[in-house]
Amino acid sequence: MTDGSTIATQLRKNRDWVGEARHKAVKIVAQLLPYLPSDIPCRIIFIERDLDEVTASQKTMLKRLKRDSDKFTDHQIQAAYLRQLEMVKRWLERNPNAWVLYIKHREAIAQPMVVAAKISQFLGGNLDSQAMAGVVDPALYRQKLAQSKVLSC
Repeated sequence: MTDGSTIATQLRKNRDWVGEARHKAVKIVAQLLPYLPSDIPCRIIFIERDLDEVTASQKTMLKRLKRDSDKFTDHQIQAAYLRQLEMVKRWLERNPNAWVLYIKHREAIAQPMVVAAKISQFLGGNLDSQAMAGVVDPALYRQKLAQSKVLSC
């Protein structure tokens, strides 16, 4: 298998590599999950993040890339994102070979040991939960918004 990060972003066009990724972790954006071959069993850890934080993160990325970040309102961006997530979750529900564990992003940051234990159990119980929790760095949580504004997706 070549560079997984590059190949995963091309999942829509090329699925040949998926079989080679057996027993490996691959980061795939939610919108590309329906392009996974439905005949290959997979376990998906679906990280659910606050919509306002997702929007702020996207705008920051677009500004950094010097792209028009004000073309759409936050409401328009969030509505489109929610439609995409609904489609992906429907696909996941219909796919008999997709097992999904939903994790709240905030919970992973706030309680990394609890979340690491859930992930380990979901993946067979043979992972080092303490080591997993130990690499969580709350300082990297840059788009943190007030707890009272949580609109989870």
